[in-house]
Amino acid sequence: MSKAHVMAMAGGALAAALYMSFWARVSGELMIVYFAPLPLFAAGLAFGTGAVLIAGMVGSAVVAVTATLPVLLLFLLSLAVPVGVLVRWALLSRPRADGGVEWYPVGNLVAWITAMGLAGLAAEMLYFAGEEGGFVGTMERFISARLMQAATSETRAQLSGLIPVFAHFLGAMLVITWMMMIAANATAAQWILNRHGLAWRPTPRYSTLDLPLWLIIVLAAAAGLSLAPGQIGVFGQNAVLIVGLPFFLLGLAVIHVLSRRWQGRHVALLAVYLAVILIGWPALFVGGLGIAEQWAGLRQRFTGSAPDEEEE
Repeated sequence: MSKAHVMAMAGGALAAALYMSFWARVSGELMIVYFAPLPLFAAGLAFGTGAVLIAGMVGSAVVAVTATLPVLLLFLLSLAVPVGVLVRWALLSRPRADGGVEWYPVGNLVAWITAMGLAGLAAEMLYFAGEEGGFVGTMERFISARLMQAATSETRAQLSGLIPVFAHFLGAMLVITWMMMIAANATAAQWILNRHGLAWRPTPRYSTLDLPLWLIIVLAAAAGLSLAPGQIGVFGQNAVLIVGLPFFLLGLAVIHVLSRRWQGRHVALLAVYLAVILIGWPALFVGGLGIAEQWAGLRQRFTGSAPDEEEE
């Protein structure tokens, strides 16, 4: 048995253990389960698609013998399969005319994550379509019941008006959390492997992120659906937030490129991130900047040339 096989099997077992910490209610499980994709990405980005397939199979086997079928299906659909798809595309390359190697664009990987997120949103809404009020109604009743159990009467009165809004956009919140988890773990795995000389592909320069054109078409379609009545409108409104995430990331890439000419650049970037985290609404400006970049090429206009795609 080769080193790649051993590492892949260990990665799959570790991913399953991290994932099961949530269902076993281990202390701090929300933080622990967030890193469940990391061993799967590490196996694939270091040893190839065969390794991530082995890791996914081992992880699935561990979950299968320790949990129920729905828990296993969730592991497959939220971790094993998405990581396998992303690793497969991430390791795709072709020779360039100048003798170099062109790797699969990071923006296309972000688009894949977005497409899987939209599929997850559709699955959420279809699963609860037969319930009263659909997904939103079910989540509103669930949140209300939990709030009645945990909160004081004064707190319940203060929060009761927010429950319908929270339930309305809970689908997007869950999907965006998953998307950020997948993207963060993929980035972390690549960084760790690159530091130890084990990365299959060079680490991309994320400030050069470019998104495929079809994402802006999907965003426009989601905006159109958001105006429809009923569950279709709810799906569209949540889909706008999900598809907006890649453009938010693209907007951050634009800010990073433009900030190279700023004095006190690191302080300015820190201020941008704090404003997004603490205030919230500046994220709309960053997303709008990403949409403008998609159409107008702001980075190239202001810097005069596009930077190289890969890190040196």
